[in-house]
This record gives sequence, C-alpha cells and structure tokens, in this order.
Amino acid sequence: MKSETETQTQPAPEVGKGAPTPFKVTDLFQLNYRLLQLSILFTLAAVAFTISTFGQFSLWLPPAMAVFSLPHNVTLLVLSWRERTGRRRVLGSSWSGVSGSEKELTPVNDSKKHIESERLPATSTLPSLITTFILALMWASAFGLTLGLTITALPALYDKDGWSTDDPRSYRVLPWFECIFAFLEMVVLVLIGVGGVRERKAVLGLREGGRVWVRL
Repeated sequence: MKSETETQTQPAPEVGKGAPTPFKVTDLFQLNYRLLQLSILFTLAAVAFTISTFGQFSLWLPPAMAVFSLPHNVTLLVLSWRERTGRRRVLGSSWSGVSGSEKELTPVNDSKKHIESERLPATSTLPSLITTFILALMWASAFGLTLGLTITALPALYDKDGWSTDDPRSYRVLPWFECIFAFLEMVVLVLIGVGGVRERKAVLGLREGGRVWVRL
C-alpha cells in the first residue's frame, strides 16, 4: 500500500526533460498523404485539358509545370507510403506498419544520438517545404496566364452571328476547366506546404516557444 501511494503521488516528468509526450499527428499525416494524391490527379487533369486545346489558352505552361511538380509529388507520396508502412523510420516515430488509428508520433527527447539517427517525415523537411511553395507560385503563374488568355482570346472567336472560327466548339468550355485545375493544383500545393509546416512543428514538439528550423 505504501509503495502504491508513493507511486501515485510522484510528480509527472516534465516535458522537454527526457520524457517524450505522445502527440497525435495521424490525422495531419493522412491529410498530407491525401493531398499529395489529389495534387497528382489535378496536375494530370490540367495537362490533359491543355493538350485538348493544343496549348492555345495557356502557352503549354501546365505541362511545363508538371515536369517539375509530378516528380516532386510522386517522390513525396512514395516516401510517405514507406513511412505509413514502417519501411522508412522517421523522427520520434513509433510506427511499425500498424493501422491508421493506432499510429502515433512522439516529440523527441533530449537524446542527441536519437535525434541524429532519425529523419523528419518527408513532407516536413526543409527542401520539401521550400520546393512545395515554389511549385505553388509556379502554378499560380500558370493559372493567372491561362485565365488571362482565356478571357481575352475567347471573345475573338465569336462574331455577331456566333462562333466564327474553325476551332471546335468545345473550346468554349475546355479552357475554363484548364483554369480550374491549375487553380486547384495551386491551392493543394499551398495546403501541402502548410500541412508540412504543421507536421514539422508537431513532430519536433515545437508547440510553444521559438522555432528551431535546423534539421533537414
């Protein structure tokens, strides 16, 4: 009885002094994983609509953006899948291929050896974050140019009697879908970047205080 009473009255270890505190980031990780999948789909859709109009309303910018964004997103998706299945160890991770509801990450303790032997999740590394936001800016430019050309070019295809060119009548609609998917890709990339920042803060336990952006 005495030992039990002493155990119950012992103060809890303080956070940041060698006692890792469980922090659930499963939902955040799953969101980033789904966003990567959406990003790939939106990129392919934008490229498909660009091809359907032979780049007349976007100067082939979406396919040019896809050359950079697809390898980036596919790489992150593969690395994230390896983290989900326990094939790639990440910083503070207790994952071993268990189901999503049981996955949990914990902030690191004071063990320098432990920190150096682990990695941050792929979507929250500095190179990934920087590249993601740069890609978002590139897609923003593609969206802006496509929207501008669509608004200015479509009226030129009409005369007082209606459609006046040999271009397919589908051109009335296809450029707008091209704009929509370029815009969606830009938004999803921003969300991936913001999610990566949040994931980084969660894994490193930087809820409060100064942010230390030192690990890659």
